Amino acid sequence: MKTCIFILLIVVNSITYAQTLTIEQREKCKNDIKFNFEMAQQGYGEAEFILAQKFHKSDPYDDTYKDYWGIYDSKNPFVAASYWFKKACEHNWIPAYSIYSNYCFYERGNTKGGVEESLKWIEKALEKDSLNWDLKANEAICTWIINEDSFYTDKDFFYPYLIKVSHKMSGAKSEFIEKYALICYHSINNKKTYPDYAFYFFLCAYNTSMSSNNPSIKALFYLYDCFHKGYGTEKNEEQAIECILMIINNLNIEVDWSNQNSVNNVTAFILNEINNQISKDKEEFSHYKSFKDIFFLY
Repeated sequence: MKTCIFILLIVVNSITYAQTLTIEQREKCKNDIKFNFEMAQQGYGEAEFILAQKFHKSDPYDDTYKDYWGIYDSKNPFVAASYWFKKACEHNWIPAYSIYSNYCFYERGNTKGGVEESLKWIEKALEKDSLNWDLKANEAICTWIINEDSFYTDKDFFYPYLIKVSHKMSGAKSEFIEKYALICYHSINNKKTYPDYAFYFFLCAYNTSMSSNNPSIKALFYLYDCFHKGYGTEKNEEQAIECILMIINNLNIEVDWSNQNSVNNVTAFILNEINNQISKDKEEFSHYKSFKDIFFLY
């Protein structure tokens, strides 16, 4: 009886904690699918992750690994990938957390749990990598989708800390902040607009884009509009003109500043582009019914 209990404890331990392969085992797992499959079946988290990656990258029309992934679904290798990514997560293999969260979010490979399960693994990943911007953005996205009403009622959460500090974080993407700004500007599902927050978020989006040396023209379009109309901020034609000049500079548009016709033509072109962009966004947002229509994981 004692021997049986000892063996049981070993099995339980292998399921609870991630097992790292030796260098030789790791290389063999990468090159030998049969060995990789056997090691994964023994509960090695790293082997499970390597196996899942192979299935994740498999072509359903390529028979290379089909004898292995076809066991789970004869037409879709993502089903096998999902199974083994989940196993790797359950065995605490950290690199699997963020990938499996994507599988949950998009329900890829018949993965169950949806956004709630995705958030669970994103938060697990953040426990190990708390400064990862992509993970933080994905956490915010899932949180908004799960509790959409908090966007309109929770004033403390309305200024997500992540948006405030994104311009200081490596890898931050201004498009993420622009989407929040666009929701405030255009609204979704005929809900209220928030001019002050729209202006603030477009400003944050532009600052973040500048920190990555990739200026957001869309943010400048909307900042011009806000300054020109006094939307969410005081009306300021000088600032509006400054936005036009920044757009000209960032788009490398040639203009003869000594020729008023040239200046007028370029200005008219940019104003037309701004109006077209805002009209296009308004039309697009009129079809959205929820946050999940707008946000996708990074």
